[in-house]
Amino acid sequence: VGVEVRDQCVVEPRAHSVGVLVTDVVDDPRAGRARAIWQRAMGALEHERSREASTLAAMAKLLCTETAMRVTTECVQAMGANGLSKAYPVERFMRDCKPFEIFDGTSQIQKLLIGRHLEKYGLPEISQAEIAALGVAVE
Repeated sequence: VGVEVRDQCVVEPRAHSVGVLVTDVVDDPRAGRARAIWQRAMGALEHERSREASTLAAMAKLLCTETAMRVTTECVQAMGANGLSKAYPVERFMRDCKPFEIFDGTSQIQKLLIGRHLEKYGLPEISQAEIAALGVAVE
């Protein structure tokens, strides 16, 4: 069985665990949810609800950075030792993703800000319909 190259990730069809990792990455609904949250934050900002916009933006940033790190980590894992080699772009993707957990506040600080807002004001509503309207699969 040969090796297939798809979007710079090497996928061996015979490796069941690699297939599962690739499926998990491709079929992740969190990207759509982050997009819906971001659009909601922009709407809140336009209506001068800066506190809600700030919290929603923190939620979108946290979701995006955690998803990016999870996807690149799984891609590196799927490639094995080649995932750490500069010969493949996956190594650069990993280096590029990690700083996003740090820039604009670490993920832990984002969680703290979100938690404080939730304790004080509750959860900003983002309906399943809003997410579905973006053409995103809903869990």
